[in-house]
Amino acid sequence: MEVLALMESNLEFVRKSTYAVVASRLANFQQVELLEAMLTRMWQRNQEKSMPDERMCALAVNAAFSIRRSDVALRILEGMRAEGVEVGALTVSVMAKGYGRMKQPSAVTELLNSAQQRNVDLDIVAWNSAVDAYTRCGQLDKAHELVEQMKAQKVHPNETTFNTLIKGAGRAGQIDAAFDYLSEMRRNACRPNHVTKNSLIDACMRVGLWDRAIEILDQMLEEESERKLALIGYTSVCAGLVKCGRETDALGLMSEMESKGVDPDPAAYSSVINSLIGVGNIDIAWNLFDIAIERFEDDEEIYATMVAGLCKTGKAKFVYQAAELLEHIVRIPWSVSPSLRTYTG
Repeated sequence: MEVLALMESNLEFVRKSTYAVVASRLANFQQVELLEAMLTRMWQRNQEKSMPDERMCALAVNAAFSIRRSDVALRILEGMRAEGVEVGALTVSVMAKGYGRMKQPSAVTELLNSAQQRNVDLDIVAWNSAVDAYTRCGQLDKAHELVEQMKAQKVHPNETTFNTLIKGAGRAGQIDAAFDYLSEMRRNACRPNHVTKNSLIDACMRVGLWDRAIEILDQMLEEESERKLALIGYTSVCAGLVKCGRETDALGLMSEMESKGVDPDPAAYSSVINSLIGVGNIDIAWNLFDIAIERFEDDEEIYATMVAGLCKTGKAKFVYQAAELLEHIVRIPWSVSPSLRTYTG
């Protein structure tokens, strides 16, 4: 900012691209008050070719909402209106997203009403942001009503629209609604993708429908492009089963994965080991650790997970076991060397 101030003092004209670079950096570092001050200064300088546009202002608004500074976001919005900067679909999208993060559904409604009064031509991104905002606020009915409004205004819902509804229904534990949205998605000629399936798997896990979640994962195996994603899904289900006290089922599923051609990788073993330690089943965690190390003897992630997990128990017995394991790692003659994560544990 000091360099920018020097440029403004010594140069007759500062390029808009220069301001854009500074704005991006300030947004990345969440320096929203400095960003607001820069926009204000640009308006005060009133140089036609370097005035803030909607894109730059929306960047600032988004940064403010990301750290829950709605006061800064609203001041920037007021500045946009005062200086004649377009408050269009991009700004509406960012504002809706921000209000969703802050769980302010009434603000989303007011925002959309204002956009309608000003005849703002909302694009699919803005509509989807508003739908997402309502689902984040737990107002699934409002989100569904908004989709019907989209259709009435000849804006066709897309995969993102329905994925958002499915995810929202899953969060709310409304499993039937989630699958109803899947059916509606297909009726609207939108093809379910891996995001859809992952959201449905998560929805099933939230209400304990493990078999249904596994059915979806098995379907993912039928498409080569989704096999790696299926591995992540199986891992999540295994970890979820452990957390529900169904360790035997979790280990059984890991064995089944291999027969289905989906071999658990170090990340899968680490996730389940961590879950086992989390529920206090240290003995089974050690057994799975031994199996994992036999398969991936030089993978440091598995060691790190075991060391960190044992330490998190806070029990002296297991902390000593972690220390012994760390000493063992250091003495291993091959390629494994403890990372910072292992030592930190």
